[in-house]
Amino acid sequence: MILWRVALLLILMGLLALSVDDLTHYANIPTVALTLAPLGLIALTVKLMGKQSPLPAIDALALPVGIFLAGAGLTQVFQSLTDLVAIPIVTAILVMPAIYVGVIAGVIHCWRGQKTETNIKISTPATAVCLGVLLLLVIITYADHLYHFTDRSDIWLLQAGIIIALTLGRSPEAGIAKSLCNASLVSIMIMTILGIIELTLAGQKTSFSDLTQYMYAINTAYTAMTAGLVAYMASIIISFKTGELEELQLPTKNWHLIEAFSFLIFITLAPPSIYHFLDVAP
Repeated sequence: MILWRVALLLILMGLLALSVDDLTHYANIPTVALTLAPLGLIALTVKLMGKQSPLPAIDALALPVGIFLAGAGLTQVFQSLTDLVAIPIVTAILVMPAIYVGVIAGVIHCWRGQKTETNIKISTPATAVCLGVLLLLVIITYADHLYHFTDRSDIWLLQAGIIIALTLGRSPEAGIAKSLCNASLVSIMIMTILGIIELTLAGQKTSFSDLTQYMYAINTAYTAMTAGLVAYMASIIISFKTGELEELQLPTKNWHLIEAFSFLIFITLAPPSIYHFLDVAP
């Protein structure tokens, strides 16, 4: 059983290698390291301290970690990049974590199968270590860009208020991890929409002539999404302790995350459509 799965995986990797023009575009070493390091540390913690299979943990956290890193990277680019010509190249690199974790999650999900036990139950110290890894990831990612959180304290207070209110207002039957997960996802959706509205208003006020103000509005949208993702990932880790991982229904929630992130990418970084070439055609 294992041999044919390994063979199938190798075949798929070979087909992937044949389908792209240059694999070097998809193998940015720092991005790979930053993506795999937190997942690896959490997997080791679950395995060594929690005495549990790490596969459900990686399957649950891979996609949120990838979207978080992609969103955080784009935020930093928009805060510091002055050369607009370089944005497509940098963006292609920064969106790579989403591809990496998509492959990882897909392989693990197929490898484990549909009927495999997906719940995890680990100790409080192991949960604390996993939360520490998440905190370290946030600090490393935003070490030089924390000022954007203080610039828009009203936005973060609103987002924190949404998460706290929905979490504390949960029904008695709902666990803390599930409630926090739902609240975080709702806050991400709301803040993404508000960010797009603010982006539109910023463009309208300046007739799309003030790049600095427009970039600032983009930063707000991406930072709000990544801030919500921190709470979302924390809820998943907490579920390792409370045994609620199965109740989170992460395949559905992660799909909504992909929708929100893709929509934000589409609004802010959509490539030219066929109409662009029709307009510039001689």
